[in-house]
Amino acid sequence: MSAIHAEREAGERVGWRAAAMPSEHGGWGLTLEPVLLGLLVAWSTAGVALGFAAFVAFLLRTPAKPVAVDIRRGRWLDRSRLAMRIAIVETVVLAAAVAVAVMVAGWVWLVLTARAIGAIPFVRVQIFRLRRGHGPVRHSDLALVTAVAIATMAMMADRRLLAGSVGVLLLALARSVWVRQAPIPAKRLGVREMAIGIALVASTAVGVLW
Repeated sequence: MSAIHAEREAGERVGWRAAAMPSEHGGWGLTLEPVLLGLLVAWSTAGVALGFAAFVAFLLRTPAKPVAVDIRRGRWLDRSRLAMRIAIVETVVLAAAVAVAVMVAGWVWLVLTARAIGAIPFVRVQIFRLRRGHGPVRHSDLALVTAVAIATMAMMADRRLLAGSVGVLLLALARSVWVRQAPIPAKRLGVREMAIGIALVASTAVGVLW
């Protein structure tokens, strides 16, 4: 009986680890390194809150994925319930960290958040289509809609963010067209995204400082 109990406990531990811990080893560094560098260069309460929010968002992807897959497939398993509980807790923690950042630093960072939310799935879809020749674009479309919603919230909260929010909207419209065209080489895609990011930062800064 004790052996069965120990085996069950081991299985539960593995289940929790699989549902909560990301398997992308490189993702840990890519998430935490810029946060650490930013805090070392310019320590702030808002920076800590944003860095913590970014880390929780990275963790949230792991339980959210099996929940989304099981809902789409019309099934609800033990792993689904476990992943849902973890996702709910992490979502609450993420919202709390974002709230702290907003109270301390204001809303300017939301423009870049909207840009990142729209950019990452768009780029992933383009790379996938570049390699396979085809692929669904719904993930990119959903991300672009979310980005526009966040930018709209930022503009409503602070009118100085009008220029940056409009930039996010125009970028979303452009990406909705680009993602349906033939994908461009990865190098050109990276250069274009860098130029877009710089232009968005500049327009946001001008709107805030004007």
